[in-house]
Amino acid sequence: FIQCAVDARCILEEMGALRQGDGNGAARDCLYLDAALESQIRACAEAAAGNQGLDVARLVSPLLQNLCLSTGDNAELCYCLQAWQGLPNTSTQGISKEEALLMSAVVDRMKRAVGDLIERANAELQPIANAVGPPTGCDDWAVELFTEEVVRGGPAFCVSLVISLLEPSLRTLAELGSWQIISPAPEKTLLAKNVYHAQELYACMKLSFASPCVLVCDRVTGEEDIPENCVAVVTRDSPDMLSHIAVRARNEKVLLATCHDEAEFERIKANEAAPVPTSAAGDAAGDGRNQWFALNSTGSGSLTYERCDAPGGQESGAAAATGVSRNVRISSPKWRGKYAVGMDGFKDEVVGAKSKNLAGLRDKLPGWIRLPESVTIPFGTFEHVLEKVGANSALKADIARLTSSDRVSEDPEEALEKAKALAMEVSIPSEMRAAVVEGMREAGIDWRFEGGSKARLRQEEQIEAAIKSVWASKFNLRAYYSLHKAKLNFMDVRMAVLIQKVVNAKYAFVIHTTNPSTGDAGEVYCEVVKGLGEVLVGNYPGRALSFTCDKRALAAASESGQEQDARMIQIESFPSKSVGLYLPESLIFRSDSNGEDLEGYAGAGLYDSVPMHEPEARMVDYASDPIMQDAGFRNRLLAQIARVGYELEQVLGSPQDIEGCIDDDGNLYVVQTRPQM
Repeated sequence: FIQCAVDARCILEEMGALRQGDGNGAARDCLYLDAALESQIRACAEAAAGNQGLDVARLVSPLLQNLCLSTGDNAELCYCLQAWQGLPNTSTQGISKEEALLMSAVVDRMKRAVGDLIERANAELQPIANAVGPPTGCDDWAVELFTEEVVRGGPAFCVSLVISLLEPSLRTLAELGSWQIISPAPEKTLLAKNVYHAQELYACMKLSFASPCVLVCDRVTGEEDIPENCVAVVTRDSPDMLSHIAVRARNEKVLLATCHDEAEFERIKANEAAPVPTSAAGDAAGDGRNQWFALNSTGSGSLTYERCDAPGGQESGAAAATGVSRNVRISSPKWRGKYAVGMDGFKDEVVGAKSKNLAGLRDKLPGWIRLPESVTIPFGTFEHVLEKVGANSALKADIARLTSSDRVSEDPEEALEKAKALAMEVSIPSEMRAAVVEGMREAGIDWRFEGGSKARLRQEEQIEAAIKSVWASKFNLRAYYSLHKAKLNFMDVRMAVLIQKVVNAKYAFVIHTTNPSTGDAGEVYCEVVKGLGEVLVGNYPGRALSFTCDKRALAAASESGQEQDARMIQIESFPSKSVGLYLPESLIFRSDSNGEDLEGYAGAGLYDSVPMHEPEARMVDYASDPIMQDAGFRNRLLAQIARVGYELEQVLGSPQDIEGCIDDDGNLYVVQTRPQM
């Protein structure tokens, strides 16, 4: 009945019967019929959903189609429907692990789309209920539950219900489990005195806890740093394994874990966690429990938790603070008298590790691995321009005042935002502008200033704005807190700017040449997305296509010159991201500071890399892409990406964190690499 009713709604939509106003009441009757069909579909779906497990998979397509028909802005839902209908097997029989992984990826995207729809409904309807309910005498509980009941009476609820029943079975078949460890704990059992919950990790970034704690956060965006003395972050979000937030968590030996079981996550929040404290006194009071909290990592990659007695020698109410001790030092190199240097000048104390690593790869890689032409604005240029250009004297004084230790400690967010705004007003001397353009030409960066004088002036202004945006990211709040934890002065940071032409990327990838989840040095771990890599490292919602590859198989294939065997590729997850970023013709200005990649300290993602033009965000269709449709193409592509990691590790002699991309013609580029933390 459900499919027939949905087909009837489709016929009404295709006929335009719901929009025709012929004056004889036909459109009204069709609207009533459509509403009745939708109501009956919902009733039947709720009754049929009693069949738990994979049996509910047969309901997904008609119910999602029904939701598309009832939703105005439904592009994302339509992508989900197309992806589901394109799956090779959605029956309840004989589902393989790979098919379960494919289904899980579509369900993940579907769940996010439905969640966004419900959030929009709440944002639009609940303020109206709050405004109208009390004056009209409605009970408080009725006002509070108004939007929830509206959603429960609509088609989105049916899809959400079916997903919640289907997902656990799919995760079991895909061997995913309820937990995913993004950053492993340094020990099998992790102890914390307090457990706190917060809506967003970002809101906790400024906190410094007196005792080791666990944060339970609904949202982890990737824009934040982990607060001091937080030993674990548990979230319902799914950060990419190679996103910046994941890299920083692993470097700081902080457990970062995703709980895919919604009921379990809510149970932890309700039964184990207290609201995050807003003051030192609140932190001292703790989470109200007399016992500590133990998180246990299992051999299967899952987590268990329990309350336990305080560690030996410590009272439960007065524990010593913990943290990762670092012996990190940061130097402040001086300006060397040049506004732009080419690869031959990529030296210590002149440019950062991104530039130096690219220079170290020249003439050492197979011809099929390309490096983009590069030029770098060296360390100390920002400080030199502030100091020596007369027009910047007032800005220099104002920035110094805002970034003094007393002023920043008083209100870091306000002071640093004002300092960033002032950095964007810095006047760049004409000789620097000329040196950068000449440096690009000498480096072979194919960039032509086309159009008349006005167009050229506009492009030069865009270049200046991008350079200043990278300089200004010295004052990023997340960078300040991260350096503060490491007992480093953020004002000692010197920002070089690596300039490259943007590769028109069809796919982007990140490689860790030692598996970051298991620590297996014999295995390469990679993640791939459509479009630019910022979608991956910036932790845009959804999962990337992730896989592992055995280095011994890579080495054997490399030595024999034979094509890589598809069997050495192990898919960990298929892509579920909704958005890709695209930028066909532009320049990118990458942060390359002395505050990144210090030994024992990962500064990944603390500072900004800025394109000359704003990337275009587009909804992406993975379902029809060759990377999903053609297994042979996918395996060849993934093996080639994995081999990039193997080749670079051989050249540089240590595990690497690599970013790269592949253009429409199949050319493969490595845009940056650094030692893996």
